[in-house]
Amino acid sequence: MSARSITRAAVAAALAGLLTACSPDAVPTTTADDAAVPGLARTLDSSMGSADEPAPLAAGSYTIPFIGASDDAPWAEIDVPEGWGHDRLHPATGPDLDPHLRRIELFTVSRVAADPCRSSTDRIGPGVDDLMTALATQRTVRPEQPRAVSIGGHDGQQIHVRVPLDLDVTRCQLGGLVPLTLPGGAQATVFPGWSYRVRALDVAGERLVILAAQGPQVTAAERAELATMVETLRFVAAPTT
Repeated sequence: MSARSITRAAVAAALAGLLTACSPDAVPTTTADDAAVPGLARTLDSSMGSADEPAPLAAGSYTIPFIGASDDAPWAEIDVPEGWGHDRLHPATGPDLDPHLRRIELFTVSRVAADPCRSSTDRIGPGVDDLMTALATQRTVRPEQPRAVSIGGHDGQQIHVRVPLDLDVTRCQLGGLVPLTLPGGAQATVFPGWSYRVRALDVAGERLVILAAQGPQVTAAERAELATMVETLRFVAAPTT
């Protein structure tokens, strides 16, 4: 089995339990046409799509929960342009390892690996600074220094992480790279040649994380589109059940 298959299988198994609370039975959804109605956001359907075959999305606004966040935490509302799909709760432009892939993941983080190539992770404190310090000192990947950021009226920090294109992931203990661990054990996976912007925000005392990933061959226009989607993200109340 390939490194990619091993890693994705582990992630899918871990996410399955976390996504139960976000199933279509637990949150209201509207029709596909509603996504295009101004001022009306559709709840992303967590039962559809996969990393290998994202489900198509009509252009429009979608509300998405932060995986692992408290029940009263706000959701994100994201404006999704033409050409995007989704892997359950993750907007994406295509399958994993597509060199032009762009992907957005929303979650909380409980542990970080000092070296993503090793299997051990360390628990981190609850603050934005705690996460940024842990990411800025990671080995194997190439993190830049964190800087201040504000999204949706909430302040935080962001860090840009680049994974070497020539990295041999077969030497990694898990057959891949796992930079972040969510509550419950699910993991955000990275790939050689990719880069990731991790934005952590303090929202009503809770650290919420936005991970924007891009493949090694994204164009300037594709990169700008991804940045706009994140920078114009809005925080909204969770839909009632």
